[in-house]
Amino acid sequence: MILAVISALVSYILLLYLLPRVLSALGFGSNPNAILPQESIYAAVGIVALEAVSALFSTTRIRGAFMVGLGLLGYLFIVSAFKSGIIATHTPTYLVSVNIGFVVTIMKILALLEAARGCVTLMADNT
Repeated sequence: MILAVISALVSYILLLYLLPRVLSALGFGSNPNAILPQESIYAAVGIVALEAVSALFSTTRIRGAFMVGLGLLGYLFIVSAFKSGIIATHTPTYLVSVNIGFVVTIMKILALLEAARGCVTLMADNT
């Protein structure tokens, strides 16, 4: 459980805190102090907590419920963190925008597939 919490925390700290600041320092971001919407931060905290609890019950019959929860929380995080699907940076002399809508859609599908795998696991454990 401790390793699951550490792994989840490190990955979210790297992705949500350090990476935007490094990109801003290199000139690829327009606002180094940009923060995520509240609902995406709550979803990230929920994912870390659910990951920790699910590590305790990974061999029991209720592991499918954790998979469903993680999939739905992952979907909520993706929807709230990447609303537009476009990353843009600008300075007085140029504007660069990248459409990552395809990547966001793939991430949404993968999160929903995780939830569906959890449903299948729940039904398979009903023997």
